Amino acid sequence: VSPVLVTIPVDWLKGIALVLAVGLAIAAGYYWWRGRKRGSEEDKSVASTLLYVLAAAVLVVVLVKSALEIRYYGVLFAAALFVGYYVMRWQFRRGGYGDEKAEALFLYAALGFIIGARLGYVLFYNLSYYLRHPLEIFLPFSFSDGFTFTGISGMSYHGGLIGILLAVFWFNCKAKLNYWDGMVLYGPVVPLGYTVGRLGNFINGELFGRATTSPIGMYFPQAPEKVLRHPSQLYEAFFEGIFLF
Repeated sequence: VSPVLVTIPVDWLKGIALVLAVGLAIAAGYYWWRGRKRGSEEDKSVASTLLYVLAAAVLVVVLVKSALEIRYYGVLFAAALFVGYYVMRWQFRRGGYGDEKAEALFLYAALGFIIGARLGYVLFYNLSYYLRHPLEIFLPFSFSDGFTFTGISGMSYHGGLIGILLAVFWFNCKAKLNYWDGMVLYGPVVPLGYTVGRLGNFINGELFGRATTSPIGMYFPQAPEKVLRHPSQLYEAFFEGIFLF
């Protein structure tokens, strides 16, 4: 199975970004004009936000020179965040907390996971490369061979777990919420995220298991030897993900 869901040609990508940039410029101008006319700080804030997004769209038009690949892993990651948010909000409602706390904690936890997972990958797996190319740690571009859009690839589960624990601890201190209460409310989301991550690993053909002669063995193109191997990603997705949930 190819890890790429769809590839958007560079001309299409620039065309979409250009149309988006024009629309954002019009919308930003409208909200800025309305904000000045009404004296509304909220409208001015919306205009400022649209201008930031407009700047990003312009950068895509000017700088991107390669096609955009949308991968299954990224789509699964976005789906995990979407489902995880609603599961956690349901948990908070059951615990007698409002949606505002659920939304705030989810934001902290999601950012903690993303930053922790990325830094974990950098530190645990490819530190020497990123010491030479520090801008690529959080920027979705490669500067090693010209300027190429690559997306942000490389996440570590261990780093993500540490990031979540620290983010939840920080949020609980600010919100004066008992740490273990917060972990109980957020805990069910973790196995779901783990399941999605391991499915992404399976589609990417990475983190495969040991060689086997079992009929459930599979060939993985990235394996050093062309022999049947255990699909350990699927075992972990079920037993450490779905089963725990």
